[in-house]
Amino acid sequence: MTTEEDQKNNEKIKQEESSHNFAKPADTSNPTDPFSLPIEYLPKTPLWPGNNLDSHKKIINFSDSLKHSLKSLSEVLPKITPNITSSLIPKITPSIMPTLTPTLNLLFKHQSEISDLESEIKNILIKNEQLQGEASLKDEKINELNKKVLELSHKQKLGYLLSQVNDFGQKILLESEEFRNKFYNKENQKAFVVSIDLRRSTELMLKAKSPEHFEKFISELCESLSEIIKENFGIFDKFTGDGILAYFPLFYSGEDAGLFALKASIDSHKIFSNHYEKHRSSFQAVLKNAGLGIGIDFGVTKLVNLINSHTVIGVPVVYACRMSSHYAGSTVLNQSAYDELKKQNSIGLKFTEITLPVKNEDDFIGYLVESTGDDIKPKQPLWLKEIKED
Repeated sequence: MTTEEDQKNNEKIKQEESSHNFAKPADTSNPTDPFSLPIEYLPKTPLWPGNNLDSHKKIINFSDSLKHSLKSLSEVLPKITPNITSSLIPKITPSIMPTLTPTLNLLFKHQSEISDLESEIKNILIKNEQLQGEASLKDEKINELNKKVLELSHKQKLGYLLSQVNDFGQKILLESEEFRNKFYNKENQKAFVVSIDLRRSTELMLKAKSPEHFEKFISELCESLSEIIKENFGIFDKFTGDGILAYFPLFYSGEDAGLFALKASIDSHKIFSNHYEKHRSSFQAVLKNAGLGIGIDFGVTKLVNLINSHTVIGVPVVYACRMSSHYAGSTVLNQSAYDELKKQNSIGLKFTEITLPVKNEDDFIGYLVESTGDDIKPKQPLWLKEIKED
């Protein structure tokens, strides 16, 4: 009995396979997934015309990847791109309003353009989803999406860059495409790199009265340090966990970029002393020798884009970080930075050769730099004249 039933079932299966004429065995295809079937056997419906399979795959894959990218951007962007205009508003006073108003207008316009582009892309995606049920999606729709996404990406990258520079830098970046392109052209740029490290940061964290006390201490400190960098025509790169990284490219900071880097370093030590004294009550015990270790190097760097942000890479970044490992309160130059600064007007500065032990490496020669009390007066970058003339 069982044998007869098995034979009948086998015959029935063969008949079904023959009627469908599947090119593949039935168990290797998923009838619920049209893409798993051979093209010639796809159901001939408006949604799945077999001869348009490649077109449909392209459209759906593009739409899905674009939606995923936009979702990722919406999640990541608020974390990496500060609200530029809101950070400027508290600083506005009647005395500086006339000079800042044009820049603020440009900033508001830039933010508005980003919002408009995001809305346009969402609307296009909605229309595309409605069109997926039709025979095909026109190429111009895909081109339109590509252009909008590219434009949005450029504006988001510019938005992040605007948060890394001072008011004058924001103005020229918003007004001059030629100057903007110096950040985007992917060419090597000579720059001074400054690494600021909070020495004994782990001990400070352990001695804080609570995680919240230390968070407030470190976040306010890094905010103040980033402002010092920007005021001295430097570019704030990133918060490193227990310090910051900044760079002073010659095309932006000017021919006295090294002096601006040193002035920012001297100011940073003063900022820390005042900030640490102000926050003593945040610690259960106050360390006497806490402070900043600052390292500076000079050389060829490259500006790269990472998740719509700008960051500097290159050998000077490595050695600036090495030099920042000296004791709290010190500013140490690597050889390249020292050689370059000796060519400039170094009045008000004292250089002392030192031996710098570096973990897991041989000792280095560095140059401890100290202020003699005289004011350091770097020349302002040439592009600033264009801003002031306007």
